[in-house]
Amino acid sequence: MVNIMKRTFLYITAFMFLLAAFAAPVFAEEKGHDIPDYFVPPPPFSEDIFPCSECHADLDVDTNRRELDFHEGYTAQARGTAEVVS
Repeated sequence: MVNIMKRTFLYITAFMFLLAAFAAPVFAEEKGHDIPDYFVPPPPFSEDIFPCSECHADLDVDTNRRELDFHEGYTAQARGTAEVVS
């Protein structure tokens, strides 16, 4: 009798897990959130953290995904200083 109860409990538990596993993607698709796939908040900004701020301070923020070109001739140094290497 105890073995039958244990086996029945295991079957019901396995069925519930399978039901939840197959139902989760269906319910997730129905919500249809307008949140971007990978939302990363901007870092805390202060003048001395980013050495690029001296040249790029007046540019508007562009959050569109794009290929960025390498800045040749510049070597970033510690503590927000930059050095031109020609």
